[in-house]
Amino acid sequence: MKKLIVIGLFFLSISSVYAQCDDYQSSMSDVQSYADDAYSYAKKAYYADNLEDAQYYAKKAMNSADDAMSSASDAQSYASDCGCDDGESYASNAESYADDAYSYAKKAYNSDNLEDAQYYARKAKSSAEDCESEASSGESECD
Repeated sequence: MKKLIVIGLFFLSISSVYAQCDDYQSSMSDVQSYADDAYSYAKKAYYADNLEDAQYYAKKAMNSADDAMSSASDAQSYASDCGCDDGESYASNAESYADDAYSYAKKAYNSDNLEDAQYYARKAKSSAEDCESEASSGESECD
């Protein structure tokens, strides 16, 4: 009877690890989506023809980048839980790029003139693109 309980617990723990790996992949997919949104909004801020529009889209880019950071943090935790070092690295890198995108979008949002807003929006766009690329590359890890 004790053997059956031990075997049952063993299989239960294995299925829990696989669930964490599935959660990792789902979170990385979310990172891609949020990073794509951040990229699109930063691009709109970059091409805005007035400061008010640039700030409006920069704020939206900030929010999407923040969501990407949160999902990347979750993915990193899930990868760690399922013992996936490569996935943990991809998630960490994606989180760092999302943080950069957020910081640049915030600078664009707080800019006092259109030229500065566009400069920081371009940098936010680039960081968001890097975040999306990292999440895409890492999504298939932790199978």
